[in-house]
Amino acid sequence: GTNEQNPTVCINEAGTFSVSHSVTNSYGCTTTLNNFAVATVYPKPAADFNHSPIKPIINNDAEVTFTDASHSANVIAWNWYFMNTAQYISNLQNPTFQYPEAGSYVVALVVKSDKGCLDTLLREIVIGEDFGLYVPNAFTPNGDGLNDKFQPKGFGIEKYQMYIFDRWGEKLFYTEEFESAWNGTYSGRGNTICENGVYTWMIIAVDVAGKKHERTGHVTLLK
Repeated sequence: GTNEQNPTVCINEAGTFSVSHSVTNSYGCTTTLNNFAVATVYPKPAADFNHSPIKPIINNDAEVTFTDASHSANVIAWNWYFMNTAQYISNLQNPTFQYPEAGSYVVALVVKSDKGCLDTLLREIVIGEDFGLYVPNAFTPNGDGLNDKFQPKGFGIEKYQMYIFDRWGEKLFYTEEFESAWNGTYSGRGNTICENGVYTWMIIAVDVAGKKHERTGHVTLLK
């Protein structure tokens, strides 16, 4: 309750609320009106959505299906924004959108209930690049700062393993870090460079879509 003459009341939950009004004059006489007004507060919708595929990649045309999962009220209208701009894109409940290139995008969903109440959800989705792997066929670990390390390059890689073997099958180097390079030494440590020759590499990688790739080949070490 309140003793203000012209009060403003904030109601934090949905429901129907009755209002009683009491006035007291200067002689102390009080008159009360019970239930002279009824206030109905409607539930606010809670915007929510899912998208498929979970990890879209650009080589599949990056077509993403958005599925409305809003709740807590009877939602009757949907406004979707897909490209990090205020440009209005779709008013379908479950739209599909094709992204033009890889990158990070904020998706906004604005929903409206049958009582005119609004809610907005912002969510980031990442459009990954297609898988690509380039492996050099030679390197020269002589300390001149040019091509001193054996380091594959690529994109769209989520998990990574690289093995280096000598011609007798002994493992010389192993890493799970894509940015890690072989410097030509045994186990990648120390200062003694392996002998000139041809070495075998094996790479096992998982791309952003969860597909496994296994590659093997040879690299020539020239000191």
